[in-house]
Amino acid sequence: MKYKGREIKTVLSKEAEKQYDELKAAVKKERNEGITKSFNQQLLKSIESKLEYLKLNPVAGENAQKPLPR
Repeated sequence: MKYKGREIKTVLSKEAEKQYDELKAAVKKERNEGITKSFNQQLLKSIESKLEYLKLNPVAGENAQKPLPR
């Protein structure tokens, strides 16, 4: 995705990335078992939707407070 000519990527903390990977693995396992609806699948869909939204509109949401330069 590009925003104002710049490539946009989302970056998760190490802990969030670990949890996200575990969630994707759980959903994959559920789908292989034939489960089509579950809390995990709904949660993953929601997270992926928000990540795509942030790629399309990176200025959405609250900005983190940054220290002022001296």
